[in-house]
Amino acid sequence: MISSALNDSWLPTRQQLITMSLFATLVFASGAIDTGGAIPFTLQMIPVLMVGLLLAPRQAMFTVAAAVLLLAVAVSAGRLPFTVGYMVGWMLAVGAMATLAGPLRQGQWQGWQAVAYAAMIGAAGYLVVWAAGWAWLAYGWPQFGPERALQAGVLPFLLGAPLKLAAAVAFVLVLTPPLRRFVR
Repeated sequence: MISSALNDSWLPTRQQLITMSLFATLVFASGAIDTGGAIPFTLQMIPVLMVGLLLAPRQAMFTVAAAVLLLAVAVSAGRLPFTVGYMVGWMLAVGAMATLAGPLRQGQWQGWQAVAYAAMIGAAGYLVVWAAGWAWLAYGWPQFGPERALQAGVLPFLLGAPLKLAAAVAFVLVLTPPLRRFVR
């Protein structure tokens, strides 16, 4: 029974493992680019969105799970508890995004249609991440509550979101044809 669950189609190829490892490292490393304020403004959403748009659902979720594991080991204990909701949101978002992005990965969308489709999927991914982060802060931390969680955990990130989304979509559209053979 277990051997049938772990057949060759379930296991990633060597090329897929390399691609997943590179993206997990990119998600992890992009967290080091931080404004240094009380609220961490990092570039992590760019590779998270890229993972959701470029990789297949299982690969995307495993990639972000590996990045979260790296972050859990490396990040100081002071900030990690507050960001857990967002990390859970990353996994939920990339799973949904990767499922929706199948036609994009397969080349069924071209030109401005591909841009619009990728942007809509990325925006939906952002909403999932923000919802998970907000819920974690609002209900997992009594000192926040729903209103303060929205003010501290979502609203400050709205300004940079369109720029990060545009960067992720641009990278995805440039990388999709060369990566297509690695992520099937």
